[in-house]
Amino acid sequence: MIKVSEKKEGRKGFSLLELIVVLVIITMLATFSVPQVNMWVAQHRARKSIAHLLADFNRARSFAMTASVEKQDEMITRRPVIALEFTSDSHRLIQRLDSSLSNWGSLATDTLIRRTNVQHNVDILRVNGSELSSPVVLLFTSSGQVKNTSGAGGTVLIPSMITNTNCGGDESPIKEIAISNIVLESRVSDSVSMFYYIEIGPNGESFVCMNETTEFSSGGKVVDI
Repeated sequence: MIKVSEKKEGRKGFSLLELIVVLVIITMLATFSVPQVNMWVAQHRARKSIAHLLADFNRARSFAMTASVEKQDEMITRRPVIALEFTSDSHRLIQRLDSSLSNWGSLATDTLIRRTNVQHNVDILRVNGSELSSPVVLLFTSSGQVKNTSGAGGTVLIPSMITNTNCGGDESPIKEIAISNIVLESRVSDSVSMFYYIEIGPNGESFVCMNETTEFSSGGKVVDI
């Protein structure tokens, strides 16, 4: 019987030093990538919230323009009032068959058409220049415009602070005709946020500027939604 000799090659494993180096490299890559991932997530959430907000704004315009006059009794008819109510974490589309301009969503004649919550870690900060310490309501006319009316109980209904926005050198194309503006914050971390300024025109057109501060008069970047 012929014996074939086999030469066993030595198997070399990883040394402890090599493993430590690999772990350090992986840790460094993870450390550098986490902020970028968080930024991407914050931007995605903001875009989604803004898209929903613009959709509800246009729904309100559409409902206001197509709302039919309803009869309250034999002598009185009234066109429903269409309102878009903002809180820091949501916006509600409400139809009301009443002349009252407060306590939206609580009257017997109120119909809640739609409620939309903003994304996690996203807040609505201002609507038409008004801080959202209490709900802010926009009323819409039968032509789909924001009604120039002041309400009671701290509710602000007028487009009182339309700002001509210069976003990183790009001027808003609707700065002269905007009927509403909204400032939104998307938190990247406990100490970092991105701020979005949204101008809305009379036909639902929009201009969105993103900045690291709420001072949108300088810097920033135009965002396509």
